[in-house]
Amino acid sequence: MNKFLVFAFLCTALVATNAQFFPVDAGIGFNPWPQVAVDKVLQQISETAVTEEFQAQIDQVVKDLQDGIAACDEALTLTNFFWIYKRCVGFQLKKAQNQALAIQAASQAATTPAQ
Repeated sequence: MNKFLVFAFLCTALVATNAQFFPVDAGIGFNPWPQVAVDKVLQQISETAVTEEFQAQIDQVVKDLQDGIAACDEALTLTNFFWIYKRCVGFQLKKAQNQALAIQAASQAATTPAQ
């Protein structure tokens, strides 16, 4: 019985601490994901060296990334589970990086003369 009470107390304390340190709507624009990481990936993708014909695709990847992160922000406000938010943003960043690398490889293949 004592183990159950200790476990219940620890779970309650964990939930209360999470609510205290990760407020969903604190009115201060709190974003628990390191914005520096998101900005760095956005900058890297925007500066990807591609030809003019592939630049529209890079711009679309940047727009999709921004929309995906906005969807993750909305999911955080709905569920209030920080770990879901972290996984969502991480997935969006990795997906955008992979798409940018594929577009860069296609651009290089298009400009490289056939041997």
